[in-house]
Amino acid sequence: MAPPDPRPRPRYALAVVSAPLSALFAWLGLWLPWRRFTAFTALSLICALLLAATAVLAILRHRLLPRVWRAQAVMSLAWLAYVSWGVLSSAFYVHALYSGLGQGVALALGAVFGLVLLLVLPLALWGLAATGGVRLSRRQGAALLVVVALAALALWRAADRAVGEELVTPAAVDGARQKLFAAASPPLPPVEGRSQSLFTTRPADCPAPPGPGQLTLMVSYLEQGPDRALPRLRCLQAPDADTLAHELTALLARGGRRGPIKLDLVTRLGHLPSDDEPLALLAARPGLDGLCAGPQCLLPWQLVSLSAFTSHAPLPGVPDARLGLDLTRLRRHFADPAAPLTRIATASWLVSPSGELLAFQRNQTPDAALDATRVAAAARAAGEYVLRAQQPDGRFNYLVNPFTGAVDMGRFSVARQAGTTLALCELGAATPRVDRVITRSAALLASHEEQLPGERSVLRVGRGEAAGSELVGASALTFAALLRCRARLGDRYDDLLGRLARLLLAMQRPDGSFHHHVDLASGEPVPHVGAIYVDGQIVLGLVLLEQLQAQGVDLGRDLPLHDAVERAMSYFGERYWQGFARSFFFLEENW
Repeated sequence: MAPPDPRPRPRYALAVVSAPLSALFAWLGLWLPWRRFTAFTALSLICALLLAATAVLAILRHRLLPRVWRAQAVMSLAWLAYVSWGVLSSAFYVHALYSGLGQGVALALGAVFGLVLLLVLPLALWGLAATGGVRLSRRQGAALLVVVALAALALWRAADRAVGEELVTPAAVDGARQKLFAAASPPLPPVEGRSQSLFTTRPADCPAPPGPGQLTLMVSYLEQGPDRALPRLRCLQAPDADTLAHELTALLARGGRRGPIKLDLVTRLGHLPSDDEPLALLAARPGLDGLCAGPQCLLPWQLVSLSAFTSHAPLPGVPDARLGLDLTRLRRHFADPAAPLTRIATASWLVSPSGELLAFQRNQTPDAALDATRVAAAARAAGEYVLRAQQPDGRFNYLVNPFTGAVDMGRFSVARQAGTTLALCELGAATPRVDRVITRSAALLASHEEQLPGERSVLRVGRGEAAGSELVGASALTFAALLRCRARLGDRYDDLLGRLARLLLAMQRPDGSFHHHVDLASGEPVPHVGAIYVDGQIVLGLVLLEQLQAQGVDLGRDLPLHDAVERAMSYFGERYWQGFARSFFFLEENW
């Protein structure tokens, strides 16, 4: 490497370029979501200090500028090499693990890396060129080629590590399935007392860590307790399928009770990155992979039930921004949190109480052929679920844990209540039971009305409480729901519908778009940042009102409805979502 060159150095141009990059590197080192002090943190902070020093020395025209600038260039290239390795190895790993989806993630990583390259590489090369350049000897060039070759080999190994080791071939899985089904089929004694689901978050304890040379089967079943059947998760290991089936029969005979039996046969084993690597958050596929710490294992469906695949919160200031695995949190479920983690994939089946064997993937049966009969059956089942989900006061359950059945009512949402009511009115059967549910829900929605000046109304939680403005999306969706339900409810809410119609029409701008907030004191629109869904909810409601008028319903005929709908359709059909972003993607109005 050549010594520093004594030629005149740039002054303000170098400072202007270096100072913002110094702030960027400092932010990367201090605020990106790494839990401990890592090599990335150290390199980023060193680069930040050297860039800041370069900017200051350039302005002062200090004699140390050439040395510091060169050191900054070398360190920036080292940082770039480290990040390049991390991004490329992550891209290869994710592409191999997630197949088609992984290709998209890998391309996204490459795009982000390209932006980083454009920011860092030019300044680093400028620094080297301006301070004497770089001259490599033959030996140094050969060493560089060896490093590149080793890096390529390591990338190939990263992809191979993602694929993992196959423990059971597909043909062997099919043979084991028949034998295990036969072992789980003999009738078991009935449950005494109240039954329970198979749900448990306790890991399975295996005799040894899953690995080659043996079959590992996780069995979820009901075992009789003092006053009820309790869920049990047991791990069986055997050298072959016949022995494994014999052990399964013996296990169920010792205390099993009639009910569903879940079988998970470990078919593939893979190693995970360290907890500190950003790649760790994508190191297991949701619903397909489980985790083991030594001989203890959490199955794929258990990780889903623990919300493990949305447990990583990379931005502390935005707690709802969650993506991927938080391995540190998951380790708390194991007896030895420090044990190395491995990823397992399983072949999964459910033996129903009636003796039917169902193949499971992502905790669901494989997709069946789509036809009108199945669609109608699914709609009926969904409708029945909604009917049962209504509370006596008219509210619908907000969240239901699919594993435990526990209900979380959450904070009441007018919009979600209205959306559920709208779906019932559109798809619900014409029965007294459905009509009663709709009537209770409509009454609950109407109870949240707050009247405004100008014969307008808004629907809001906490009506009457002091507030400056209110988003009109929930009011618009309630407006649409009550219009769609009018055939069932009659004209009892026509006055409310008229006030809501006046509110929504008052929100329209001259170009056909809409304001999204209303002033609660004056009833007038408030210029404000827009919210997703609101435009579509308003247009849906106004179009439904226009349809009712066309059918002869005397509702809102004194309102300038037709012109408003035409302006809205013209805006959203021709001028909505204009600008630079339109060249890359289109954000449609979902309603």
